[in-house]
Amino acid sequence: MLPVTTVRVTSLSLLLSASLAAAQPATVFDARGLSWEERCTVEALQGIVNRSGPRLYLDFGNPWSQKWLDIYSERNGLRYERLQGLPELLGRFSSEIKGLVVYDPDVDGSRYVAMTLAGLDDLLPVAPEVVEGRSPGFCASAQWPGCDFTTAREVDLRNWRRAANPELQIVPGEGMAMTEGNQQPGQDWSFASYGPLTVDLDKYPVLQVEVGSLEGDGAGWLIKLTRDRNGDGMISGGEDDLCLAVERGPGVKSYDIAKLAGVSGVQRFSHIQLHDAKLVMQLQ
Repeated sequence: MLPVTTVRVTSLSLLLSASLAAAQPATVFDARGLSWEERCTVEALQGIVNRSGPRLYLDFGNPWSQKWLDIYSERNGLRYERLQGLPELLGRFSSEIKGLVVYDPDVDGSRYVAMTLAGLDDLLPVAPEVVEGRSPGFCASAQWPGCDFTTAREVDLRNWRRAANPELQIVPGEGMAMTEGNQQPGQDWSFASYGPLTVDLDKYPVLQVEVGSLEGDGAGWLIKLTRDRNGDGMISGGEDDLCLAVERGPGVKSYDIAKLAGVSGVQRFSHIQLHDAKLVMQLQ
């Protein structure tokens, strides 16, 4: 006589909940180009929302992000609805958030305390720039207003990501000074990037840059814009970049982005990059 086997089912209700949630399309949010502060807020929101099922995924533009979305779709039948714009994301799930925890971004410990409290009480951890709508994600959902560095504050530099170690400094009334971080020949140029940003190129086709001064032998600068050229949802450096010519002097330079990129209408750029070469470039 075979022994009796007892199976104790303890998670059937969770499986049913997940299946019911999967009946509605999950939201895939375009998280490419989020600032560090915005990312802390959005990832906390994802944790709260997904307590009731697979409802919110964050797409950071990596190949493996789409790979896992495909796997979930094939194996679990998940359907997706893509969403762009930080205000749109927060608005969609606002009913599930009970409040905010505002932290000091200059005190790293403050951020993590806020994230812990947020998880306990269904709150969102937010930096002041997010609460005030000054972070890049809020500008990206509407027309990009541009950047007037002559009236900017040091705190505004948090919205610019840095690569290859540039030194950024606001000179009151004059602009932003960006100092090359790689002084050795053959090394990559330093750059700062901002985005994502949305622009209606039918209304605003021209990008204008004013450089007040350059210092140092061989100093130069250029603008690079990155967008999803083929519409596959992936952003990769190089193939998706629009690299403008290197400039070797100060002054005002205007670029017809619509003509140079061969596009029109409302376009979303994941990054706009300011590259400098060899010592100091001052932007106005």
